[in-house]
Amino acid sequence: MEELRIRLDIANDLYDVVHLSGHAGHEKDLGSVFYTEDELGGLHRATADEIFQNLNGKRRPTLLFFQGVVRGGAAEAGRLPSLSEALVKKGIPFVAGWAQPVYDFTATTGAAHLYKQLSRGESIPRAMREATVAMLQDAVKYPDWHLLRLYAATAKDESLIVPGRHIVPLRSHFDQFLMPIDK
Repeated sequence: MEELRIRLDIANDLYDVVHLSGHAGHEKDLGSVFYTEDELGGLHRATADEIFQNLNGKRRPTLLFFQGVVRGGAAEAGRLPSLSEALVKKGIPFVAGWAQPVYDFTATTGAAHLYKQLSRGESIPRAMREATVAMLQDAVKYPDWHLLRLYAATAKDESLIVPGRHIVPLRSHFDQFLMPIDK
């Protein structure tokens, strides 16, 4: 999760959407978690609190998209909030993800349709609707199209961008060598 915070700091407020790929689930002692890696590649279970803290730098994203499985559903027959629901309650305006496991091509296609609509100036709710409609039109290819979910803290229906206006930010970068090169 520290890597996420570092990358968002480097982006210097030039983002509206954060896209996380992976898996999520429910741990008895932690509740809803997002499975990620620590700095050594080991399993790390990130809670909604930890994710929110790492998103809560200079500004929070308007949309957090989980590309993976099982973060949309609540545990224990709805008695525990899902990761998406918990993050909306903490202050992320929109959190999108899949309610149950889906095929990779469905997840990729759904995200592509969503981002295509956002890039055209559609609001987040309308872009989600268009993404699900696009997959529904080929429901045989995307039998799990209906599992795409959007949690919202607001009824705001405004665009993230002004169509036709392009801002190309300068990208900062740095090189970090983890192992010294001995000759």
